Amino acid sequence: VLFRQQPPNSRKVILVSGGGSGHEPAHAGFVGEGMLDVAVSGNIFASPAASQIYAGLLAVDAPQGSLMIVKNYTGDKLNFGLAAEKAKVDGRQVNLVVVEDDVSIEGNTLVGCRGLAGVVFVHKIAGAAAAKGLGLEEVTSIAQKTADSLRTVGVSLDKCSVPQRSEQEHLEVDEVEYGMGIHNEPGARREKIGRLQETVSELLQLLLRKARLCTIPVSVMINNLGGLSVLELNVVAEEVLTQLHKRGLNIKRVFVGTFVTSLDGPGFSVTILDLDSQLEDLLDAPTSVGAWPKSSSPFSLERIHQQLVTLKPKVIFQQSPQSTQLLVPKEHLLDILTSVAKSIEHDEPLITKYDTLAGDGDCGETLLNGIHAIVQDEFSCEPKSYDLVSTLQRISSVVEKSMGGTSGAIYAIFFNAVSSSLKMKSNSGIPDLNLTETLAEALQSGLTELCKYTGARKGHRTLMDALIPFVETFSSTLNLETAVESASKGAEKTREMGASFGRASYVAKEQFEKEGGIPDPGALGVVSVVARHSTSGEKRIRTRSGCLNCRRKRRKCDEQRPNCLGCRRKNEPCEWGLRLQFRSENSQTIPKHHPSMQKERPNKCSRYEILDVTSEVVRDYGHEPDVDVDLETESEPARAGPATEATTNIAHRIETPNYVRSSPGMEEVFIGGHIAQNSQSHPSSETNRHMYPANYDTYMGTDVVSPAAYRSHETMTTHNDATYPVVDALPMYDPGINDVVFDDGIFLPGSTYQELHTTLRNHIFNTARSGAPSRQSSPTYVAGHEGEQNIQQNFVAAATDLLKSNGSSTRSSKTPDLTQQEEYELWKNFIDEVAPWLDKFDNQCHFGRTLPLIAQSHDHLKFSILALSARQLERKDPSRPSSGSLALYQEAIHQLVPELESRNTAVIASCVVLCVLEMMSCAPKEWRRHLDGCASLIQSVGIHGFSGGIEQALFWCFARMDVCGGLISSEPTLIPAIAWTPKFDSKEIQQLFLKNSQYDMYANYAVYLCAQVLELISSGVANDKASGPAYRDEWTKIFELVEDWHSNRLLEMKSVLNLPPPPEDYSRPFPILLFSNAPAISGNQLYHSAAILLLQKKPRELVLRRKPRSILSHARRICAISISNTHHGCWTNCVQPLWIAGQIMSHPAEHRAIIDTYKRIERETGWGTDWRVKDLQAFWGELDD
Repeated sequence: VLFRQQPPNSRKVILVSGGGSGHEPAHAGFVGEGMLDVAVSGNIFASPAASQIYAGLLAVDAPQGSLMIVKNYTGDKLNFGLAAEKAKVDGRQVNLVVVEDDVSIEGNTLVGCRGLAGVVFVHKIAGAAAAKGLGLEEVTSIAQKTADSLRTVGVSLDKCSVPQRSEQEHLEVDEVEYGMGIHNEPGARREKIGRLQETVSELLQLLLRKARLCTIPVSVMINNLGGLSVLELNVVAEEVLTQLHKRGLNIKRVFVGTFVTSLDGPGFSVTILDLDSQLEDLLDAPTSVGAWPKSSSPFSLERIHQQLVTLKPKVIFQQSPQSTQLLVPKEHLLDILTSVAKSIEHDEPLITKYDTLAGDGDCGETLLNGIHAIVQDEFSCEPKSYDLVSTLQRISSVVEKSMGGTSGAIYAIFFNAVSSSLKMKSNSGIPDLNLTETLAEALQSGLTELCKYTGARKGHRTLMDALIPFVETFSSTLNLETAVESASKGAEKTREMGASFGRASYVAKEQFEKEGGIPDPGALGVVSVVARHSTSGEKRIRTRSGCLNCRRKRRKCDEQRPNCLGCRRKNEPCEWGLRLQFRSENSQTIPKHHPSMQKERPNKCSRYEILDVTSEVVRDYGHEPDVDVDLETESEPARAGPATEATTNIAHRIETPNYVRSSPGMEEVFIGGHIAQNSQSHPSSETNRHMYPANYDTYMGTDVVSPAAYRSHETMTTHNDATYPVVDALPMYDPGINDVVFDDGIFLPGSTYQELHTTLRNHIFNTARSGAPSRQSSPTYVAGHEGEQNIQQNFVAAATDLLKSNGSSTRSSKTPDLTQQEEYELWKNFIDEVAPWLDKFDNQCHFGRTLPLIAQSHDHLKFSILALSARQLERKDPSRPSSGSLALYQEAIHQLVPELESRNTAVIASCVVLCVLEMMSCAPKEWRRHLDGCASLIQSVGIHGFSGGIEQALFWCFARMDVCGGLISSEPTLIPAIAWTPKFDSKEIQQLFLKNSQYDMYANYAVYLCAQVLELISSGVANDKASGPAYRDEWTKIFELVEDWHSNRLLEMKSVLNLPPPPEDYSRPFPILLFSNAPAISGNQLYHSAAILLLQKKPRELVLRRKPRSILSHARRICAISISNTHHGCWTNCVQPLWIAGQIMSHPAEHRAIIDTYKRIERETGWGTDWRVKDLQAFWGELDD
């Protein structure tokens, strides 16, 4: 926050503006008398937080009120608006003017036009009005009139380079984009680059396409987007003004400069402001702001041309120095210079390479430019012999002009000092001077003079590490070869030195350690200058890692994609080869401790036994009776006859099939049961460990990674109430991370959906991190019937208070326009279609019955529900525009953000409902980004699966989405399973679910078990089936719980109809499994999914007493349940189980049935399934026609 302290007793209106960084000098550069009083900056291209803006409002006394000037971007409007509302609560007067001057893109009436450079005109005119002492309403009116009179269009040759973004966007080298925004947003259109006159003409066509009167006086601003030089900007300005003049515009004022940039964007924008007498006077008013041009005189193109005069060529005067007795033959001098030039040309690529690694990369090129200029200058001279003093003076002058930079100044000082010493020596009158001795003394004198101007000495990793040894050795030995050798040794020693001077002093130490240590490029340059070039030896082959064209021609390449600078300059095609990346996590090998690696290689082939398992396959494809499973391991050899032995052999020998799977956002390779993942990097998988008690690592040791194993600790003291970690220990994520380019459904970078989502996510994280008490605790769970009554009574009382309250949300000043019929249709669709999805594991139907009542007094919940309903209708009917749900989604967030701090039930409900909307609309691989904020908020308020009432329903709805996301990427849930219940021991948790006689809670138990399975299989030890006893015990315990779930099912959880598929009829490849209710449908599907995942990770050495149901059997039942039951809520829950099962299926008829089911789900519910269809088709290969 930058603010200007007001004079005592000041009675002026305070002007506040701001936005993301990267637009400098806006907005901080316009703080000063006559313009802004407060400027607030956020991160690069990100709106400042509301707390920052609020602090800016409080920093300056504003007895006359404050005016906020905001560019029309969602984040800016929301955060400045929130700060304004907070200030109004404090009794302050705050008005807001939104600037939307971009006229290149039209048609979006909901969002409006973007705010561009025209905002600076509003700053200037409103600032002048405030400086005159006008009141708040008058200043606001003038600012609004100015904003309404603006129009701006920008054009750029490329996108700007955003710091810390791994992948930068670029235009094609021959393209220009009209209407590009200041945050790399797409423009109106892209075209091939033409002449400047054509580009300006196209821009003005967009700027002036609306009919206007040419007699209206205007002010013109030509704004540099950041990447143009002063020369380029003024050339553009002349062309713009010339064409505007030809179009007949009445130009009164012109402003050319850098006002609102887009980092280093290579482009410009043109703004036109319609003037009247009032605005013109205010525009001319004085200001002390340095970033605003001081000249605003009337504009006349004819007068400018009349004032231009023809410049006379400057006469260059060269004084011919007095000749000395130190003469050098021309041929000898040119031979030396040519040799030095060849040496530098030979060494330049290596010097440039090292300077690129440890500096700015220009050392080699600067040295080469200098020697070329010296050679050219000396070859142009006429005399047959040279005076050494005048020659060194000329060399010093040429070096000063042609090299520049630090090295150029050092060489120029040194040569000039050497020539000065030689001149004094030659003028001393000493006859017959020895040239070698005189030169040695002059070099020493030059070094002494040079050391007066630089503190660099030997050991500081500069060119002085080579120059000083060279001069000192030559002065003492008068031997050039010895001196060159000393310089070479000095340069070589710099490999082990740390930098103390120059740009290299800012480079990380790791850079200098590359290639066994990098020598100082300047020191290598000195060696290259003093060493004579040798043409003997092998021809040096230059190789590069750049584009193929530069590598073929053996030239340097700056490696800019898609077209490097060298190819662009020479107008040649720039070709790139494939970039191969080998990731360590994708490598597959048998670990050293595997039993097979301990055996010696057999001398002869082993014998193999072929077993007939036809009966097993027939059994799995036929009528599949329930299999009772005894999970106790064999402690003694089984006593059985031949049949039993055959079965045992099968159990020992059958391995999990090898297969490869792929899905959006990750790549998995299953090889012999080992899993390797290449999923999107996310911190949650690591940070979840911090969620567990302090003695977790002590108890688990180093053999077990799975957090679920913690629940097997029998000696732990249990509590009736859940114990939750402090908020600071929660697995928080940095909201700024991943604001990079990614494919995320409708949440595309730069889209309004994405901006709204990011804004809400940031606020949720800030709320979750807050340690201030802001809500009552959740109802305490008490076991037994009496405890359940308490829960119900507590909930009824809480719900009654909630419904009686007026709510603290305030209606937006510009809510979406919904007709009564439209609102009725959205509510009806939610109650009839969407709410049953969310209530499928809740017999009390809180989403369908209670949430609509709460929404009547909480607008944020109302708009969240309507946005979800609208989005579901849009997904079902692609012809419906997404603008409807977008407007409701925007309003929901606008209403929700101010209420987040309360963290009440209505706030949690809105967050969960919006999570459902985002999960329906986002790219599957981005699921964590759309759930992590809500997960942190739920944990921060202590809601869990036994909180009771509506909070319990909200938790289990979110938990199902959490498990769904975990199944997508084979990762643990965002909320670890240990935080789902008020108990820690696995047996107590099981009893907690079983005591509840409701079958919907029994289905939630299946969700909880899936979360435990995900934690186990995603742990590091699960990647190796030959893990130690800790993993085997944990796997056995969880598998027992999963199988107990199936064995102890309530009557309502069992199928009402079980029909095998007709024999030889491939039109129905799966059996019919019909259930009577939604919890039974999805609960059984989750059970089969958990069983498949566990069996695929079964420890190899583990032998079960009774053979469990096969993986194929579980997979066929998942498919049967999905096809036989058409409950839409259960269909949304079966997308991932069907994917798990589909990979096991092999017959084309089965493939078609699964794909048809997926397509029907998307067609009837709007929930996206096409991505899973493509995954399975890629896994299976193309289906037969």
